Amino acid sequence: MISRKALKRHWRAMEWWKDQSEGARIWCKMPEGYYPYYMSKWHLQSDPLWSPDAEYVINDEFAELRKAIADRKKIEVYDEGKWQPIEMVFSIVPADPNTVFFENLLKHGWDVSNFRVKKEKGREIKKNDFMIVEFLSEDTFKVLFVFDREKAKKEHNKTFTLGESYEIGDEVTLSDVRKKYKWEDVPYNEKNKLWDGQPVLIRESDTPFSRIIRFYDAVGNSFFYDNTGKRNVTPNLIDNEYSWEPYPHLNDEWIIKAYRQLKF
Repeated sequence: MISRKALKRHWRAMEWWKDQSEGARIWCKMPEGYYPYYMSKWHLQSDPLWSPDAEYVINDEFAELRKAIADRKKIEVYDEGKWQPIEMVFSIVPADPNTVFFENLLKHGWDVSNFRVKKEKGREIKKNDFMIVEFLSEDTFKVLFVFDREKAKKEHNKTFTLGESYEIGDEVTLSDVRKKYKWEDVPYNEKNKLWDGQPVLIRESDTPFSRIIRFYDAVGNSFFYDNTGKRNVTPNLIDNEYSWEPYPHLNDEWIIKAYRQLKF
């Protein structure tokens, strides 16, 4: 029996589904922690139970946009030769994933290809010839690691801003900073939240004081372990039985010296 709560929440999806041919499927997503776990991700159901706690999304040509709305992601529309936030083009922004908003636009010449889910931007990690930073905006970066302190000091003295420096943890705002230095992309692993070359403290055994320092290889998801500073020849994956944590003392002189010997 369908509850009043479910009917109130899912009536648009129910209306669509009842008008489809036998065997039609509808998108469903259960709350986090639901068992079996795959049900907590978007999946197709041909015989929905209309749970009041689930999300149901019409399975039509706009399904990807509808799922994005249900997931509270941003939608963009291509208008006047560029991609723009949907709220910049239309006064009414759809909040209900099963809205008739998109179907109504078809009558006015719009097409599914005019819309897209805004790409979620990952962390933008870059380095120049003396430091590694994370860009927070077009002109603002956060210093993650300084591997040439003398140059960092000289560069800071050239563009001194009150309360800012080129020290780890500092957030620096400089006009045209992307053009000021030659920046190189630094590979970053979203899962492990480590950038390429980041020092890592590894426990090799159950012995309490058994700790070694290695440098993370974000390309191979392993470690630099060779004294020559080369990437791994024999796999030593970070996802195996070893436990690890980011090394916290990035100002240590020996860490900086060792980093400079790595072969990128």
